[in-house]
Amino acid sequence: YQRRVHGGQTWHADCFCCANCHKPIKEDKFKTEDDRPFHINCKLGESRIYCRGCYKEIHGGDIVNAMDDVWHPECFKCKICGLRIMSEKFARDGLSPVHPYCKR
Repeated sequence: YQRRVHGGQTWHADCFCCANCHKPIKEDKFKTEDDRPFHINCKLGESRIYCRGCYKEIHGGDIVNAMDDVWHPECFKCKICGLRIMSEKFARDGLSPVHPYCKR
């Protein structure tokens, strides 16, 4: 079990992610802006958009804006049943979306 400490908070190593590309920061050195961590090589304000579900770049097409992030529609899935969330109504299980009926 590895952990990172930043800004007075303790993070699981895989949860300590770059605020730009959303990939885990594995390196010891990183930069911050407004107390948000970034990889050294990630450029703030770059035009690339990354999916929160798969961490791959989104190249146009449909996107889902949810939970303060962007997702490929096929990546916006219920954490419990694994099926796509197709409606605007969903619940949260920590940092993951879930169908309201799966959360019960």
